[in-house]
Parts: sequence; C-alpha cells; structure tokens
Amino acid sequence: MVFNVKDNNYEPINFYELDSDYHDNIRVINNDRMKTKIFEVSGLKLIRIRPKNNESPNIEQVIKAIEDIK
Repeated sequence: MVFNVKDNNYEPINFYELDSDYHDNIRVINNDRMKTKIFEVSGLKLIRIRPKNNESPNIEQVIKAIEDIK
C-alpha cells in the first residue's frame, strides 16, 4: 500500500492497493473485503488499482494510475 501525505504533518489522506489476478482467489477476496471494511470503519478510503490485462505494471505506470485518480 502507498499513502499520500498532506502538508508536513504526515496525516494520511489516500491509500492505494495494487490488485493482481491473485486477488481473484476467494480467500483473498474475503481478506480484501475485510481490509476495505477496516478502512471504512476508520473513516479512510482504500483505492484499489487493477492493471489492465493483469500485466505487472512498472513503477511509472503505478504512479500515473495514482495521479489519474487524484
């Protein structure tokens, strides 16, 4: 997971998780649901990024995906 910081107080404002086809497994799906719920209960949002065609993205592609969300 990656999170952005706001100003210099390091208060997290966005959380991202890069999902792959590994996240299609029923056990992982259930874990992801629980993780999402934990974020919701905490008043935070977990933003999931899923690469097209389940290809492994390079760091530049991940950064671009995050910037496109903002």
